[in-house]
Parts: sequence; structure tokens; C-alpha cells
Amino acid sequence: MSAPYKAVGLQIERSDRTSILGIKIDLEMEIARENIRPRYLYSLGKVTYGDFETDAHYMFASTSSREVRYSASNVLKVLFRGKPLMEALPNTHGLQLDGTPDRIGYTKWRYWEDTVENK
Repeated sequence: MSAPYKAVGLQIERSDRTSILGIKIDLEMEIARENIRPRYLYSLGKVTYGDFETDAHYMFASTSSREVRYSASNVLKVLFRGKPLMEALPNTHGLQLDGTPDRIGYTKWRYWEDTVENK
């Protein structure tokens, strides 16, 4: 795991399936200190749990040789072995409190769940 003291991960292996539970302890690590909107940035909040990388507050994944099942909450992106499984799309954020022009940013998804083929 890539964020000691800020997140915890648990990996369970059984027969041909591996399950991973990732829980972020520091729920503010993704918040940028500058006064921009949105204030959370993927680069600040990403955590690696085995083959997965995500900024999700909570993630559960189960992998086998055939498929990858995963769910995540409060999430911008989920990567599996460096390939994106889910990514929020860019949005325009007009409310910049420092008076700067509109900014392109990403809005977190409350919850995302999917099953994909493991290639």
C-alpha cells in the first residue's frame, strides 16, 4: 500500500479469487490547499492497494482469471494494473472564489460498481 497511516488495505486469497478491501482513513488527503473548485485532486488522494490504484474512500474488488468485480464510493478514478476501469469526466467549474476564469475539474462519483473481463 502506498499511503501508510492514511489508508488501510486487506487482501484475501481463496482458490482462484483474490479480494481486496481498501479504506481511506485520511478523508481529506485529496483536498488541495489552494482556494480552487473543486478542491479535491486525484494526484493528492490516490492510494495503491495491490493491483489497484484509486482515490476512493472505500473500495472492494474481487479478481479472478476471468473477471474483475469492483465497487467504490466517493471516487474519481479506479485503475487496475495501470489501466482505467472507471474515470470521472471533466466538468467546467465556474465558481472560483479568487476571481479566476472557469476551471476544468473533476467531480467525484458517490458510488460506482462494475464487472469487467480480466485481460
